[in-house]
Amino acid sequence: MKKSAVTIRRVSAQAELVQVFTIRIRVFVQEQRVPAPIELDSDDQRAIHFLAVQSGKAVGTARVMIKHRSAKIGRMAVLKSYRRK
Repeated sequence: MKKSAVTIRRVSAQAELVQVFTIRIRVFVQEQRVPAPIELDSDDQRAIHFLAVQSGKAVGTARVMIKHRSAKIGRMAVLKSYRRK
């Protein structure tokens, strides 16, 4: 069976942002035991968020912080069953 491609898109709606935070909570807080107040921080309000989607399902996320004409990619998370694929 052929696997469908993963598409990456910039988050533009509140419902997508909820998916971003759901993935991050699952990966960082539940799996890796990062305290939620550290994981979800004030930078989320000004970050550019991205969502990885495969077959209509949100499977990963990342955020980009832009500061002083440079960018930093962070908070990259992929659901466990989609890692290494």
